[in-house]
Amino acid sequence: MVTQPSPGIPPARGGRIQSVFRALHILELLAQHPVGLSAKQVSLRLGLHLSTVYHLLNTLADAGYVVKDPDTLLFRLSGKIGYTVCGAPTVAHLVRQLTPHVQALQEETRETAYLSLWDGRDVVLSAIAESPLSVRVKLLTVGYTGGSHAMALGKAILAHLPAPQLADYMAAHPLTPFTENTCTDPRG
Repeated sequence: MVTQPSPGIPPARGGRIQSVFRALHILELLAQHPVGLSAKQVSLRLGLHLSTVYHLLNTLADAGYVVKDPDTLLFRLSGKIGYTVCGAPTVAHLVRQLTPHVQALQEETRETAYLSLWDGRDVVLSAIAESPLSVRVKLLTVGYTGGSHAMALGKAILAHLPAPQLADYMAAHPLTPFTENTCTDPRG
């Protein structure tokens, strides 16, 4: 069966797989719209049948390259791969990309879920998906920094820093005890 090329996408040249070509164009389009696009918007912009777009978007989502926001039903890049069109990801861009995952984690576990990111100097609490069942910790608000050596998220991020960056962090942040079990020895 021979298919006609889509009006919004130039035809793939001989020996090329049309569906891969279309999927790459979808990724490029989503890279230009960090807030996301609906399947219908993608369909209209690329001149593809809506059913084709859904199949491609669902395949990209299953592979982890695209996420679908459960509230807005918009598809956007997952952050699994970077695009030069977006430039280097900023903390704000990462928060937008990862917040649906934080929300999904909260919904699956029914516990409060947190997202912390390294901003180049410190671990910053960047998103919170509150559980209606949990006790709220007043100290933990978006933008909170501090005590990273005493919290699981902070420890996980600090453990993966390059040695010079970790040394700079440790020099600037005393290991203040928060409880009697807080590790205050930099050697572990």
